[in-house]
Amino acid sequence: MAKTSESLSDFLNWFSSIEVEYTQAQENQREADKKQQDVLHKIEIDISYDDHEELMKAAHLLKFIREERRCAKDKMANLFPIKNWAEKNKKVINELKGLLGQVRKVEKEFENRNYNNRSSDTYYVISTYCQISKQSN
Repeated sequence: MAKTSESLSDFLNWFSSIEVEYTQAQENQREADKKQQDVLHKIEIDISYDDHEELMKAAHLLKFIREERRCAKDKMANLFPIKNWAEKNKKVINELKGLLGQVRKVEKEFENRNYNNRSSDTYYVISTYCQISKQSN
């Protein structure tokens, strides 16, 4: 069974990763934009209208680049609401981090749990009961 602190920690780590993933998606989109401009300029300047083979290669490359760009934009669109909420609610996230510390403290206390007898004759009562039970069987 997973500890509560592990689940909470995974959730907070996921929130932390959103910013990194969003930034990476932005960079991927920018890179795709640059590649797209390179291909368009190559078509405009270097490829003649009669070179159908080169035009077809450029078209296929452009389609591939556009798909990469769309993937990056879709990822940004999916992550934006979460990223935006996290930026507006840093206090809540910090409170959750504090809660994680409290939960870990309680879990640690459970790991080191020890019971101290409250009376000195508890062992005597248990052993006497066990002896009586054995005699009656």
